[in-house]
Amino acid sequence: MTWHDPVEAPALTAATLTIGSATDHPAGLVWSEATAPTRSDAGSYEWDYPRPVALERLRIALPQVNVVTPVEIAAKDEQPPHTEWRVLARTVLYRLLIDGKEWQQQEVSVRTAPERAIRLVPDVRGGGLGGGAPMMSVGVTAQQLLFLARGSGPFTLAIGKDDTKPANLTPATLMPGYGSTNAPPISVAQLGPLIGSAGQSSSAGGLGATREAPSGGWQSILLWGVLLLGIGAIGFMAVRLLRQTKA
Repeated sequence: MTWHDPVEAPALTAATLTIGSATDHPAGLVWSEATAPTRSDAGSYEWDYPRPVALERLRIALPQVNVVTPVEIAAKDEQPPHTEWRVLARTVLYRLLIDGKEWQQQEVSVRTAPERAIRLVPDVRGGGLGGGAPMMSVGVTAQQLLFLARGSGPFTLAIGKDDTKPANLTPATLMPGYGSTNAPPISVAQLGPLIGSAGQSSSAGGLGATREAPSGGWQSILLWGVLLLGIGAIGFMAVRLLRQTKA
């Protein structure tokens, strides 16, 4: 306490001490299904995704036991200017069988911006990963989305579109009494497949993509048809005028 007037401190007649404890648990991770690499060769394995994914952790299941190998993990989003592979982590993965118990180091922290492709390069000097290909899962922080459903589903959630106008509202605006016992019950929605802007249906990382029809396709054809007809009509009129002039 601080005071200016009077000069003397006020008399303290009583004090109450309250002891409490609080624990801040970080948000859990949601893991995709384990998937095989889409491309591989003697020295690397690659995974492609239909849309950029903000990576936080990777879980890499080695195909064989008794393997210890240094690896390099790189990523790219295939969009300029980030079309080159960028190293995210260098670590050591292992899967050992000791006294009938399996010991593994398969999770790697790679918190980064959204990426579209992942590459795993093992050190072949130690024998690499052995036979077979590794399986990989992507872990991202669990998120909650509260929305007011109008009409019948399914509903579309826009992610990563720069031209999409924000329409976020506070929970109390969407649901008066939110967080209290007076709030109405909340229905649970199931997350459907991720829809990509290009590419066919994909199961990489548990994410699906559907090819969308290009917007304005028939309008463009109609416009070009009108332009060509106009050019033909102008040419026909020019030929007629030329013949009448010569006559």
